[in-house]
Amino acid sequence: MDNFEQILRNKLYNHKVSPPKDVIQKTKEYYPKPNAFVPKEVLFIGAAVSIIALTYFILSTFIKTDLPETTADKIEQNIIDTDYIPKIKSVDKTKSFEKEEVKSIIKDVSEKSEIEKIKISYFKVTDTLICGNKFIIPTDISVDNIIIPDDLKLSKDISNNNYIYCKKGGSHEIIYKEKIDNNIYLDTLKITFHKIPDTEFRILENINCPDDSMVFYFKNNPDFKISWDLDNGVLKEIKENTYSVSWKQEGHKNAKITIEQNGCNSIIQENIYIPPQIDFNLTVKSDYCQQSKGKVMISDINYENSSFILNNHINNTGIFTELKSGKYTLAIVYNNICNISQSIEIKDSLVINAKFVTEQDFTNEYNYHFKNRTFIDNYGVNKNVLYTWYINQEEIGNSYNAEYEFTKDGDFEIKLMAQISDDCEDIYTENITIRSSKFLAPNIFTPNDDGIGDFFIVKTTEPIKNFHGIISNRTGEVVFEWK
Repeated sequence: MDNFEQILRNKLYNHKVSPPKDVIQKTKEYYPKPNAFVPKEVLFIGAAVSIIALTYFILSTFIKTDLPETTADKIEQNIIDTDYIPKIKSVDKTKSFEKEEVKSIIKDVSEKSEIEKIKISYFKVTDTLICGNKFIIPTDISVDNIIIPDDLKLSKDISNNNYIYCKKGGSHEIIYKEKIDNNIYLDTLKITFHKIPDTEFRILENINCPDDSMVFYFKNNPDFKISWDLDNGVLKEIKENTYSVSWKQEGHKNAKITIEQNGCNSIIQENIYIPPQIDFNLTVKSDYCQQSKGKVMISDINYENSSFILNNHINNTGIFTELKSGKYTLAIVYNNICNISQSIEIKDSLVINAKFVTEQDFTNEYNYHFKNRTFIDNYGVNKNVLYTWYINQEEIGNSYNAEYEFTKDGDFEIKLMAQISDDCEDIYTENITIRSSKFLAPNIFTPNDDGIGDFFIVKTTEPIKNFHGIISNRTGEVVFEWK
């Protein structure tokens, strides 16, 4: 029975036409077929078909498991196409297969089934969240091997970098596919594009001077998370959507506002320079004897091109001369628009106010005492001062106080000149009237308990019937009256 197959093949081959049924029946009876007999040709063909089916199943399962459903069909068509499936010749059932033909079919199927799909990380990142609308493609990836959905776009920026552009945002699957020899290399990346949060910001007032504040308009979306980093600045809300921030220390400051939403953020950043406080030396020289010899000098100022204003006088030197004693307002304009002001006082280093008081002698109505009350430098210093007394322009002495006895009635001018030097002096004058009378009354009295003229006493040499006395000041106002 070992040669049954060959005998049968030879007999079938020698018959050019199909033998009669009775011949076939007798042959089968003489050469009975073993149980479960399957011709080798059928086994070879079955094995080939099984390999093809198994290859197709593995490829389909791999792609549909690892790739997104939206693109699986497209990729499957690219990976499993008819170029990789061997064409099996149609079998003529009336013709027997030669053993070499069957071996050729099996070899062809085996070679085609060696194609492998290898998953490798080309994108070098895992699933990615993109804040914005651009994903930069790594430079070592060929864009020809990238497959993207229809609503994305491949483009280049001005630096010739390749990127994927998304207009509407959302999540998308990006696929990399490359065939090298009999291997297919794959990588997938899920990219979610989020819009960068944006808000309205503008500066209303910038900082130009040391004590200025930066005022800005900032309209926030309640869905955004806001973080303030003001570099030690003090934030103050002026009104709705309007804020100010100020700094105490000079120098460069970096103010930053971070706006966050859905893991994406945008940053508003301003670099601010706080100028230093103005620094300068101020020298004030006093006037001398009310002769407009005062002087103001500003020096060592830390800002160039400053201007200086003293009351209504302005210059760029910071030096003011020929000033009288008194109070002034000094203003300094610096850094073009900044200014500072302060009050200063110019004193008179040698002020002389000549003055005296007149007292009549109680025992001699023609005898008068002139007491010096000259005031010098606000301290009452009277050293090295020359005092000269005059009556009707005639000098009567140089003593500190003076006494004089008139010899006739009349009007007289009493003058005191207090002199420190030729260019520093002061003069004080009073007028008195001398009249002979049977009444003796002082024309002045000083109730200061110094024992001289403390009381106003009217004396007479003869008896009187009626008396009416009035004391008035220089302006004619009645101070005291009695009868």
